[in-house]
Amino acid sequence: MKAVFFSSPGPSRLENEDGLFLSEILVDRDTKEPEYREINPQSLVAVADGMGGGPGGREAAFLVLTKLSELAHQPLTEAAQHLVEDNIKNAALALALVAQRNPTLQQMGSALSGLWLGQDQALAFNCGDCRVYRIREGFLDLLTQDHSLVYELYLNGQITEEAMGAHPLKNILTSSIQDNPEPPRIFCRRIAVLPGDNFFLCSDGVWEAVSRREMEKWIALEPTEGAPRLAETLLTRAKDNFTFLWLY
Repeated sequence: MKAVFFSSPGPSRLENEDGLFLSEILVDRDTKEPEYREINPQSLVAVADGMGGGPGGREAAFLVLTKLSELAHQPLTEAAQHLVEDNIKNAALALALVAQRNPTLQQMGSALSGLWLGQDQALAFNCGDCRVYRIREGFLDLLTQDHSLVYELYLNGQITEEAMGAHPLKNILTSSIQDNPEPPRIFCRRIAVLPGDNFFLCSDGVWEAVSRREMEKWIALEPTEGAPRLAETLLTRAKDNFTFLWLY
């Protein structure tokens, strides 16, 4: 399997609080252009979006990804969902300990989306509003469910999917990985993987700036052409940090 990824602070932010984990690589830097890798077809990948401002958000994102990387050498089994849920809850406890030691980081936290690939199955999961999509026959299928107020409005039929990215309440999350008395809510979905399936993970900076129709236009191209065009679009339009990871 191959992967292409891109992570940037975006055109209007000074610092990037996003990060990603790719098979065995923790990407802790901004990318100047899409980067391509060969990866194990049975591996764990994830995107994190830190919250808390500046170094606090970035530290939170990479603490969560580092914790998740502990599962990277394990195969996908029936216990995978339980392992992911425990791992994310333990990451929240670790963030709480960091915040206790440094009160200036008390608002630090992170959203997360991930995909654990097996031989013919996969586990998609998220907490917050990072997403996992499946690409099948040129169409995007959202595998995860946002933990956000606007996603609840969308599910209730009060707003359209296209309206979510520009809604004034889009930044209100109903769950995330952070120092909070309530444990994070984690969405998990086990799926069958068919030959030819591709996957696309991203932070909210991507889907807020680019519609599903536009994303499908770029992912319909070969990744060597589609990924640079998507990155170029985001670099002119995104209002937040953004990260995407495309598996093909």
